[in-house]
Amino acid sequence: MEKESQISNNDSQNEKELPFLPIGTIVNARLEFKHIETGESIQSRPRPVLVLRDYGDGAVKIATITSRIEKKHVQEYGHLLEKSEEYGLKKKSAVLCTRFNIGVLAKENLSEPYAHVPFTEMKKILEKAEALNKKEHGLQIRLVSELER
Repeated sequence: MEKESQISNNDSQNEKELPFLPIGTIVNARLEFKHIETGESIQSRPRPVLVLRDYGDGAVKIATITSRIEKKHVQEYGHLLEKSEEYGLKKKSAVLCTRFNIGVLAKENLSEPYAHVPFTEMKKILEKAEALNKKEHGLQIRLVSELER
């Protein structure tokens, strides 16, 4: 019985305490994309992501960040971080705000925080994401109502 309690104590000591990540924290995440037919990894290098929410249970809601700001979809569906370099990023970047670029990841897939976006900028990012979400849902509702006619 004493041996069992020693084992459970060792297990709890081995579990790493994951720090709380405040909103606006920038970390690198290993996002793995696989080919649908072959299952082979297409891209798996670490990518910068923005923490939108820490659930406190080992999971965080994130939005992807890109430095390819010249692309049309980035201008339409992203929020340009005008002061990217001041926030700690290497290049001028944008946060992608669509439901396809926002997701939940386990904290153990994230690097240590290395940059931070201030609250005033975070408010703009969240407003953009909300507006895109409303626009997308409005389109879906219109399509469904058209099909019902």
